[in-house]
Amino acid sequence: MLRFLDPDSQHEDLSGYVLDPDESELTGLILHDQPEIVLWTIHLEWLDEGTDESSFEDAWGEVSHLVFGESGWRDLVGKETRVAYEEKDVHPILPDNPANFYLFCTHYVPNQNHVRIITGRDGRNFTLNWTCRIESSRPPGEPLEIVETVAFKEMSVYFADESAVDLAAARRVLKRHLALSELGKPTVSRKWVNFPVRPRVK
Repeated sequence: MLRFLDPDSQHEDLSGYVLDPDESELTGLILHDQPEIVLWTIHLEWLDEGTDESSFEDAWGEVSHLVFGESGWRDLVGKETRVAYEEKDVHPILPDNPANFYLFCTHYVPNQNHVRIITGRDGRNFTLNWTCRIESSRPPGEPLEIVETVAFKEMSVYFADESAVDLAAARRVLKRHLALSELGKPTVSRKWVNFPVRPRVK
């Protein structure tokens, strides 16, 4: 569910947007030299196949570097976190923003983010509530609420030095947070070691 919280919003109705579960995910990142903390990213994509305006069919949102504490992924239910950005640190069209939102052919920065893991867990699926203000130029932006169920699909370990990338070291870091049997075959991309989370974890 995707909706504007301001009843007087001049934007179009968002009820036609349906989450695309194949393109949406919850992922975790651990810095090799800070193994106690998981940095979470939420990436959501929607489709509105019934819209009369084809350019409005796609929407997506992402917020990263979320910290819910040091508990394991199974304990995320009931956790919440907040993150906000200074205006000078973000811009709607920068691809490396810590958060981005694309809606109605416009790029936004989702700011004043409040993310709660509200229900679950069904296997690796979590239902979350994400409220924010999407800013296209400057604050305060439009208040928006997202309530969706998303799958935990990947855990990654980042090494600051590419020459230090090591699969065994990455596995040792991940063992602090989940069982290695819950992970699939890793891939290495420069400084990142990426492990898919098995679809049928319990």
